[in-house]
Amino acid sequence: MNMEEQLCNDKFIAAFQNYSKGNYKNSFKFFNNIVDKYPKTSRIFDAKYYLAMHYKNGNFVKKNDNKASDIFEQVAQSNSKYKNDANYHLAMHFFEKNGNKAFFLFNQVSQSNSKYKYDAKYILAKFYESGWGAEYYLNSYGTKKDLVKAFDIYFSLSLRKLRYQNNAKLWLVYCYENGNGVTKNKDKALQLYLELLKSKEYRLKVCESLDSNDVTKNKDKALQLYLELLKSKEYRLKVCESLANYYKDKDKDNKKSYKYRKMQFDI
Repeated sequence: MNMEEQLCNDKFIAAFQNYSKGNYKNSFKFFNNIVDKYPKTSRIFDAKYYLAMHYKNGNFVKKNDNKASDIFEQVAQSNSKYKNDANYHLAMHFFEKNGNKAFFLFNQVSQSNSKYKYDAKYILAKFYESGWGAEYYLNSYGTKKDLVKAFDIYFSLSLRKLRYQNNAKLWLVYCYENGNGVTKNKDKALQLYLELLKSKEYRLKVCESLDSNDVTKNKDKALQLYLELLKSKEYRLKVCESLANYYKDKDKDNKKSYKYRKMQFDI
């Protein structure tokens, strides 16, 4: 490594440390300095990537999505180790503006070593599920909407302890309930619902499905879960409404239905 490369690398490390600590004024200054003074070094596009992140998130500088995307485009066409991360941000930029281009970029990222690889896979599953934005790219494969591919991606994501794991499981439930990309399977749908009970975010949704969904209906289990959730302030209002409907519809028990309806309005 020559002297210029060494100086540039040292500046990049300092800039990255400041960025990681939220010292965006200093990080922007250092990254910008690298771009201005060391244009022929190997770190030039790595620095540009972080400059784009500053503009994308409005860190120290005014948020500017178009400027960020222009810089991400440069990084994506370089040999920077951040090129696939840049492609992900470009895909998000084009998500509502140009579905075909967004799909193409998400597909590239999903096959890369980007830290956004699995985020891209999850969004790809959405494309395959709806066919939205995939018309141009998928025509070469003779299809637009592909529920089997959507199911396969959701299934693979459901096995990984990532932020999309539970979202993927929920979509798998819908797949099993409706036969989307897979044969309808009541038992697997129910099994996944019960797994989702471990997540607070999905508990009420699971109860409501067990209460009313034709595929996973299990009213006794639903009642047990409703009563457990009633102890939580977070769910109490909604659970009272659900219990009121439960007793009215299932047991025709107007007295208990009234009890929970009154509790609902007293909260």
